[in-house]
Amino acid sequence: MRLRDEFWFQGREFFQGLQCSMPKDDALVAELTAPTYTFTSSGKMVVEAKADMKKRGMRSPDLADAFLLTFACGLKKKVDERDRRRWDHHEKPSAWAL
Repeated sequence: MRLRDEFWFQGREFFQGLQCSMPKDDALVAELTAPTYTFTSSGKMVVEAKADMKKRGMRSPDLADAFLLTFACGLKKKVDERDRRRWDHHEKPSAWAL
């Protein structure tokens, strides 16, 4: 459904693989285990929204989100060809922006 859901489930798979080690961090563990998940009518898994967690009296899982963003390293921004044409030779982006 959302990129956030994808990162949470990639994190779950990471820990299920049992080929990882993490420092003892009770706050991170608590945040990683706090959200629940449900299924959409089409069968897709969806992680509990932060707003719904707040309604249950939970804090925003900022540490967990920061950790799960490490799974974004494989993403690449696709630059549309028309955007490339807009940049003249003085305004070309650096390589990291592509």
